[in-house]
Amino acid sequence: MTELIDCLSVYGSVNKTVVIVGDFNLPKIDWDSYTGPSDTIHQMLFSFVVYFGLTQLINFKTHETNILDLLICNDVNYISRLQSDVPFGTSDHATITFNMVFPDDNSSCFSQQHSSMVPC
Repeated sequence: MTELIDCLSVYGSVNKTVVIVGDFNLPKIDWDSYTGPSDTIHQMLFSFVVYFGLTQLINFKTHETNILDLLICNDVNYISRLQSDVPFGTSDHATITFNMVFPDDNSSCFSQQHSSMVPC
């Protein structure tokens, strides 16, 4: 976890939109209350999320009865249509789908999903 947090901290310290998606495999975290075990691994992730002003957006089970797969970002306005989908291939985790919304130079917005641009 130390190496992961060190790596992610580079991105957390830039003045850009940050979106982190992955299987963190920490089933004992309650993301509604941002609470969990007080061991080093859980506390390092919580500290990282809080220190960089990030928000974890997934509020549905991604593996059996747990939220293991996370979508963490520093600007929730860039994420839309977040939902669970059927597992990919032989995976036992739900597939997570979402759109990322990017403003264009003319102050209108576009949503990118699967490398195609569609109006919001």
